[in-house]
Amino acid sequence: MSRSYHEFSTWQDKRFRKGLEKLQPKEKVRLADALAELARLLIHCRHPRQDPELHKFDPSPYDRVINLKNLYEYRPGKIARVAAQVTPQYVLFIAVIHNHDHEHLKNVLRAHESELRSWVPPRT
Repeated sequence: MSRSYHEFSTWQDKRFRKGLEKLQPKEKVRLADALAELARLLIHCRHPRQDPELHKFDPSPYDRVINLKNLYEYRPGKIARVAAQVTPQYVLFIAVIHNHDHEHLKNVLRAHESELRSWVPPRT
């Protein structure tokens, strides 16, 4: 199985980038590597929550925050959380936040709920 990969306009928003500046270089590399690995695994996984390779990212359904099907939260390391929509056709990385900023993740999702619900992958 292979899905297309996309980033929503809120991916790596200004608040996240500002916090990223405060990380040590090794932490930045570790986070970048973890995000790249998560993207690769989601593109090819059989199931976005139950695939054994994804267990280290502690996946959990996240559709209780907004009404969006196939929405999951992942935890790449102890310094970030990722919200992504994973369907059989595509992976949409919606938001990444620093681990302590959980309310910001909820606010980003809520502020863009209607856009997210109407989002469709671009035609190639």
